[in-house]
Amino acid sequence: MADAELVRPDYWDGALLASASDQGSLIETGIPEPTPLRRLTVAGAPRLYFKMMKPKPIVFPSITSVIHATTPTPDFLQRWISEHGERRAMYLRDERGAYGTLMHAMFAELLIKREFDLGTVGQRVKDYIAKDSLPYPADYWEHDLKMDLIGLADFVHDWNVRPTGIEVPMCSETRGSAGTGDLFAIIDPPEKKRGQKAHDVFAYIDWKGGRKYFADTYPIQCGEYVELHGENFGVKPDMIMLYGPKDWNAKTRIRYRYENITDHEYRHMFPNLLEQYRMRNQHQSPIVRLAGGLLELGKNNDHLVSVQYVDEIIAKMEEE
Repeated sequence: MADAELVRPDYWDGALLASASDQGSLIETGIPEPTPLRRLTVAGAPRLYFKMMKPKPIVFPSITSVIHATTPTPDFLQRWISEHGERRAMYLRDERGAYGTLMHAMFAELLIKREFDLGTVGQRVKDYIAKDSLPYPADYWEHDLKMDLIGLADFVHDWNVRPTGIEVPMCSETRGSAGTGDLFAIIDPPEKKRGQKAHDVFAYIDWKGGRKYFADTYPIQCGEYVELHGENFGVKPDMIMLYGPKDWNAKTRIRYRYENITDHEYRHMFPNLLEQYRMRNQHQSPIVRLAGGLLELGKNNDHLVSVQYVDEIIAKMEEE
């Protein structure tokens, strides 16, 4: 049986979020924490979210799954695959994905606790690799994660970042989408406009693990997160940013990468992609392929493989 994890925010400050609203003074107790969502992530099937309702759950394709299924591979990624060969490129892609997952967890911890013992990073990497039996040497991860954490600390200082929500699950029956936003925060952008420094700007900041490029599809993803936040909580971020680590040395002045994509031309493209996704998948129930048991040479091993439909997974969840 494939399991659907329960997704809750890593951090939520409803009172601070209310202060970003025009009606903030009327929301005395703050904006309530979002309702947890179920999320199913299995190889060979699109990532799905479930909102547990009666008489049956409502299923949403994840924002990232829709984008991956309906947009071409970015040019820089095509060049990268060509340089490394497809098999090696897929291995490196998966390694960076695993690194990014750990980076996200450490970023969240630093923002929540407001401190991080860099001396623990090496052991955490070893534990992470061992826990999931990851096939990566990860010998450079400790160094890079330390540098990335320092870069994030610089960003928090430079932009006076005050989180309202970290890893926030959101869905919309109206829009038909769901996803988990990295960081919603009140910030003070250091960039001057007409000689003035901006204060208390409500922003969505998406963390990306790549050290060189921001893909053209990222504004589509972030734009939908912003719309979901506005629909779910009544407050829509005024600014959208991409944040990424970078390689730096003692002479580097800014130890992180960022891009303001608030006015990006692709920001509102997601509904069109979702319509394409639905048309392509309207007659299909996503399939999860599972395997387990003792594999023996010279014997029929068909009984070790099973096919499970997402509808069956949902029905099992309802029974529980």
